[in-house]
Amino acid sequence: MRRRLTASAALLALGLAVVPAAPASADVQTTVSFVGPAQTVAFGDDWLLEVQVTPVDGSRVDDGSGTVEVLVEGVPGTFSTVPLLPGGVALVAQPSAQAVLGAGEHRFTAIYHPDAGSGLLSSQTATPYLLTITPRTLDATARVVDDPADPDAPFLELGLSGDYVDEVGVPGGDWTITGTSDGATVLDSTVTGSDDGTVRIPLAGAVRPGRTIELEVAFAPDPSVAPGVALTQPTALAYTEDALTPGEALTAAVVLPWWLVILIGLVLVAAVVFAVVLLVRRRAPGADAPADPVDAPGSEGDDADAETGEPSP
Repeated sequence: MRRRLTASAALLALGLAVVPAAPASADVQTTVSFVGPAQTVAFGDDWLLEVQVTPVDGSRVDDGSGTVEVLVEGVPGTFSTVPLLPGGVALVAQPSAQAVLGAGEHRFTAIYHPDAGSGLLSSQTATPYLLTITPRTLDATARVVDDPADPDAPFLELGLSGDYVDEVGVPGGDWTITGTSDGATVLDSTVTGSDDGTVRIPLAGAVRPGRTIELEVAFAPDPSVAPGVALTQPTALAYTEDALTPGEALTAAVVLPWWLVILIGLVLVAAVVFAVVLLVRRRAPGADAPADPVDAPGSEGDDADAETGEPSP
């Protein structure tokens, strides 16, 4: 009987040894997803995406339980990292540190990174979220305009218009102007755009009278705007400088170099000085009085005694 009890105790001890202990509480699985349908916005408009993190056991996610990393297809690295708000919500917008998303389709992926000790596991969206950005129109224009105050001083007027200007504002950028005449480049300039979008460049004197200048103009918007606009460039245009009238042609023909003008001036000054000196000398006292007559030998009162050499009485 004692042997049977001993054997039973041994079997019970062996059974307790092989039965595993109760497992510790494991971290909870989570799911992360974008809220709402795909969005379509125009370039320049604000957009906002909502991400929801949900534990599979139905528990609530508090703020400070982690962050959501956002990736965008075609954009290197992390597009944005946003904190988790109460209820497991994260909001995603265009970050100021990132280049603005241009026109086109953009696919977002969200990855939930829990904080240590939160009791939650990381998760990733199963399918990307689609954000479509449509381009805005931007029209660059160029024309030759006469100055009402001076018809002989026309100018090249550059301007911007279109949906982007109407809805967002005048974008920054640079204008490039190239002008050729008779096969030679006579105008090559780069001008920064103005706040109101209008730039004026004088054309008077750009080419010789009677000649034509062919103009090509292009606008390059700021890099933050270029990816989101459908840009239309100005068409080529030409300007012909008016020919000189006969009087203007004569005046232009007698134009002298500066050094010759100075030389002629010095000669004239010298001539005037010489004339003044001559006139002063002629008007000096006694200059016009007749000279005293010279007594001839043997004249009266001057006869000298031939022998004594003294005047005769």
